[in-house]
Amino acid sequence: MHDCEYAIGAINFTGDFPVILTRDGPSLGGFVCPVTIAKAELWKVGQVKPGDRIRFHPIGFKQAQSLEQAQLGSIEALAAIKAITLPAPALTPGDTASATIVAALPAEQGRPAVVYRQAGDGYLLMEYGDNVLDLASRLRIHLLMQSLEQQPIAGVEELAPGGSLAAGSLRQSGYRSARSGGAPADARTGVG
Repeated sequence: MHDCEYAIGAINFTGDFPVILTRDGPSLGGFVCPVTIAKAELWKVGQVKPGDRIRFHPIGFKQAQSLEQAQLGSIEALAAIKAITLPAPALTPGDTASATIVAALPAEQGRPAVVYRQAGDGYLLMEYGDNVLDLASRLRIHLLMQSLEQQPIAGVEELAPGGSLAAGSLRQSGYRSARSGGAPADARTGVG
């Protein structure tokens, strides 16, 4: 009942080996995925064969967007992407982490607290209320999804209620996100 929606490219650490969740992977489950591969880097996953070793390097949200813009620009121009040399990773945490909470609304009369979290560079996870069994929050998410299906927002490609009774997610295309658009979707539709 308390599953977490998985972003495409999320890395699931559930056992001895991490698993990269791609389009053919599960869409939700009970494990938190602390790392997600940037959308522009996902093509590299298709190049991996059994026995290969992968080393991950953390990048920030803005760098992930820059990589995707360069990739999309190259595709449109049908030109090769110039190799981007990333600095060698430091052994200490650097300034590569992005703030995962992009917006939060405190609880008000008739509405639980809402937290909007960045999930990779193309997903937004919405958490309503406390992480407890709450059918009212689950119904609120269901109504929000219905409203967004009836009044689509440009750039939102996919909606999923998640397995959690208090979480839902949406997948975005392009660069429209809660960072650039102010309060996320439910403020627009009136479902909050």
